[in-house]
Amino acid sequence: MGPGNSQRLVQRTDWLPHDLMLTQLATPFMRSAARRMLRFGEERNDTIIPSPVKGRRYLLYIHVPYCEALCPYCSFHRVKYQPDNAARYFIALRSEIEHYADLGFDFSDVYVGGGTPTVNLPELKQTLDVVHERFSIQRISVETNPDHLNDRTFRTLHDIGVNRLSVGVQTFDNDLLKAMDRYQRYGSGEEIARRLKAAKDQFDTLNIDLIFNLPNQTESMLRRDLDTVLETGVSQVSTYPLMVANSTRKKVGKTMGTPTFEAEQSMYFAIVDTLSQTLKPSSVWCFSQGEGQIDEYIVDHPEFVGVGSGAFSYLNGSLYATSFSINRYDELLARSPTGITRSRPLSHREQLQYHLLTSLFGLSLKKDTTTGLFGNTGWGALRPELTGLSLIGAIRKSPEGISLTRRGQYYWLVAMREFLTGVNNFRDEMRAHIKEEYEASYGESIPLVTVN
Repeated sequence: MGPGNSQRLVQRTDWLPHDLMLTQLATPFMRSAARRMLRFGEERNDTIIPSPVKGRRYLLYIHVPYCEALCPYCSFHRVKYQPDNAARYFIALRSEIEHYADLGFDFSDVYVGGGTPTVNLPELKQTLDVVHERFSIQRISVETNPDHLNDRTFRTLHDIGVNRLSVGVQTFDNDLLKAMDRYQRYGSGEEIARRLKAAKDQFDTLNIDLIFNLPNQTESMLRRDLDTVLETGVSQVSTYPLMVANSTRKKVGKTMGTPTFEAEQSMYFAIVDTLSQTLKPSSVWCFSQGEGQIDEYIVDHPEFVGVGSGAFSYLNGSLYATSFSINRYDELLARSPTGITRSRPLSHREQLQYHLLTSLFGLSLKKDTTTGLFGNTGWGALRPELTGLSLIGAIRKSPEGISLTRRGQYYWLVAMREFLTGVNNFRDEMRAHIKEEYEASYGESIPLVTVN
């Protein structure tokens, strides 16, 4: 039994019997639903992107897959940074961005994720300069790590109009940082907190990413993290439950301990109760001072375009995925307009369910928005789902639509945790297709991928 397990068993008294039963049922259901939704067709290179709706401004997601080191718990599409490889990649990335401009797309918001997008600031600047030249950009969000919080990074990001910086902190606890292999690379919790305090006034929104329910993390450790967050004075906090994909389960177990869900609910409500005193919930797990961008851009943008290796797009009721092979992505962009290799049209019912999932992730579902997207029959078509959610006490109704109850917020956290775990398992499958390239180029073996 690990050092945190005795406290975890005590914390189970926060569970109500039907909460436990419902979350146990929701876990495999949402994992299965994610797998069905991501059941793409065979690879093909002639996918035609639907034309943009006239007058509509979309979100552009840009994926930069490079990291200086690979964290054991991370299932995102990322590889070790190699300057020559990255230089070729950014050329292809800018070519794909130019193609969407030629198609007539316009973007109001840009989100740059990874990986660590700030790993090569000159290339990032050149890429975002192209974005500014071709689109009517209002807001740009960029992800980074604590060791990149310095004057050089700030100057570059200011020059390219970055409004929001999101910092992957994960925890301030030094023992957990060491177990996560982050202490030596990014510094102690105290040093990270000092850097955040110095950076908090540099951007309209400075976001901290935290992970909770880590193996051997107790509620008291989490509460100390939350106290530190509030002391830094940052304007936004995104608190993710630990999500372990098939490929990372063994790594997490070896380096950190066996993941469980026993303390997740009590930890989640500790987060809600603590952060809501000074910050406003803007999604199931994000808390903000104002109305700034959030990591979960799918909440505010029904449709979006993703560029870069391993990126997803959602347009006109269809999902699209670009190649997870960086070499293949570079080759495609040398002779094709996009790196898209797979697509998946969603049925009308699946589109409604995706809309329900992402809207309630943002805490509410509005009738007028649903009607605007799906016509007058859209709201009525969701009656079976809304009736079920009402029966378990997950939602409250109003003339404008529905919103999550306190209990419903946790149910939705479980739903999103499992849905995104399903997305990560899809990433595992795509990396398994390029096993030799991945291992030869980036020095990391791909674990046996088991799909469930």
